Parts: sequence; structure tokens; C-alpha cells
Amino acid sequence: MCVAENAGGRAFLFFLFILQPTFPSLPPPLHTHTHTLHQICKFIAGTVADSSPIIPITAIKKFNVNVVPKLTHPSLPPSLPPSQIRKFVAGTVADSSPIIPISAVKKFNIDVVCEYLVNRIPVPPRDFTSSPRLIVIRSFDVNKPGELVEDLKGGVAGGSILQGVLKLGDQIEVRPGIVTKDARGNVKCVPIFSQITSLFAEHNELEFAVPGGLIGVGTRIDPTLTRADRLVGQVLGLRGQLPDVFTEVEISYYLLRRLLGVKTQDGGKQAKVQKLAAKEILMVNIGSTATGGKVLGLREDVGKREDYAKILLTQPVCTQEGEKIALSRRVDKHWRLIGWGQIRRGTTIDIASSLSAVASGGGGGEGGEEGK
Repeated sequence: MCVAENAGGRAFLFFLFILQPTFPSLPPPLHTHTHTLHQICKFIAGTVADSSPIIPITAIKKFNVNVVPKLTHPSLPPSLPPSQIRKFVAGTVADSSPIIPISAVKKFNIDVVCEYLVNRIPVPPRDFTSSPRLIVIRSFDVNKPGELVEDLKGGVAGGSILQGVLKLGDQIEVRPGIVTKDARGNVKCVPIFSQITSLFAEHNELEFAVPGGLIGVGTRIDPTLTRADRLVGQVLGLRGQLPDVFTEVEISYYLLRRLLGVKTQDGGKQAKVQKLAAKEILMVNIGSTATGGKVLGLREDVGKREDYAKILLTQPVCTQEGEKIALSRRVDKHWRLIGWGQIRRGTTIDIASSLSAVASGGGGGEGGEEGK
């Protein structure tokens, strides 16, 4: 289980691996998570991205020993020894992490885990001075069916604040907003403008919200735009202070040597990750956005020992240069992580021209309004 600032894995704080003792071996997803996090920590260490929200912090592995008396039953498979776990994480960022046997049912060692989290996990640095930016990972319509018109409430966006402080009454903008295409097939993005009417952290009502944890932002946006997680992947911030919206990105990327989490026959080695190919379709994760991407071109910088790719995104994404992204490829009807990269430059949409088109009757006018 990964404990992160948001569901997109945009800002890891630490991670817990919870295993059942009756597993005869480590499950495939664990291989993916462990080695991916290890490679990410190596990728950003010592670079200008070292202070990015992905923080390499010691992992904790919880060796679950629920219902201890049943472990001796002859019909059950042998338990997974801690030595096998220790061997598995050798040489990774979790090398020196403790293995804590617990029982959630019997409540054994729960206090030990809590003590470790409080005393050993440092609080990451927070940026309270920059312009606020929240990545939306959930959005809701809080109105009940049959609600009277005068009692209707605006939509709610939930996510993590990466930087800055949001306050009640702030004039906000959501990008990319409403995405449309004109008669020529050109993509247009109309941001959604609104105002913060409420802030919540769980059931606690707030006057201002800071980075860390999950925040619910009540707005005056039309609830039809927020229901059923329709705003997932959008970025919320103060009006006119959000990053650009990209339709095409050029990235420097790094590929894994072998596919992780894929079952092999007879315990053989995992299949090697093939190089990217022109016109190949990938899944690209940027923040909390998962979108398709078509590889338009590839090049290699021998001097810097870096590979570069130009990717056309199937949907516009609000991001910025230097942002980390994840790359996945379709393998056996499943998307499998094959590498990650960093945005170097890209092609952006002119938001001002999109708004001008709306003002002149070009379509998509809902987004440019106040979202009432």
C-alpha cells in the first residue's frame, strides 16, 4: 500500500508493504512497486528535481501475521520468511527498513507501527509562498436527487495542494477546463472560473488549506461538470496563475530493463523492455491525468547519455516543464509500466484565443463563465 499525497502518486511521503504470511512467494505487484520507487528515487537524487514532491524516504514493510493460531494448520502453505523479504529488498531504498510483524485482528504491534511513523518519518518541506496549485483526484455533485433549485450547491473538487495556500473566497480557475474541437479539428480549452465557497479536510471545515493531506474544495461550479469524477486530472489554482496547457511534449526518458509484475513460465527471467518505436501508442501519466500518447519522434543525446521522445497527447494536460511523467505500454491486454521521464518542452494551447472564440460564439461557452 502506497501512502501518497494523492491517488496519482504525484507526491510520495512513504510507502507500506503489507503481506500475508501464507503467501508462498512475493506477489508480482510488489516487484513493480518496490523497484519502480527505487528507480524513481535514484532518478531524481542529486539533480535539480531532488526537491520535487517525490521524496525518497525509507520504506516500512509490514509482515501481516493475522490469526496466528491458524498458521500451524497443515492445509495452509508455509509462511513467507522475513529472510526472503530482506533478500528481495536488498540494494533498494527499503534495504534498511524494519520488518514489523502485526495482527490487525489481535491488534499486535499496531502501536509499534504508529510509533515508527511518528518518530522516524520526517515531515517533508512545504511551500506556502508560491501560487497555490491543487491536483484534482476526485470531484463530486453533493446535491441529492430532487433538490430544490434554491438549495442547489456548487460542485466539489477533492485533491492535494502541492504548493501555496487556498483561502475561502479566492477566485479560482480550473485548467484545462472544457475541451472541445472546432470544425478543423483544432483543440480548444476553455478554463472554468469560479470562487471557493468552502474548504474541508475530512469532516473539519477550514478557513484556509495548506499543502499536505486531502482537501475538499467547495465551489460555485455547475455540479454537472463535477459529478462522477469528471474533473479528475484537472489543475485548480488562482485565476491566471496556472501553468500552460500542453498538447504535445518532448521528454527525456528512462526505460526499465525488464517488465515488472508480469508472470513468467517456469520461473524464468522477466521479459526485456523493448525500445520505444515511432508511432507507438503509450499511456502517459502526468500528475493525476492518465492520457494516451503517440510517439512522433525519437532522438538520442550521446553527450548527455539521455534519450528523448516527442509525444502527441490524446487530450490536453495542464502541466509545466520539468514535471515527472510515467510511461506504460500495452502488454497482454494490460498497461505495464516501462519507464518514466521528464518534460523538457512542448506545444501549448493559447488559452486567450480559446476564450476569444467563446466570446465570439465559437462554442463551449459554459467553461468561460463563472460556473454558477
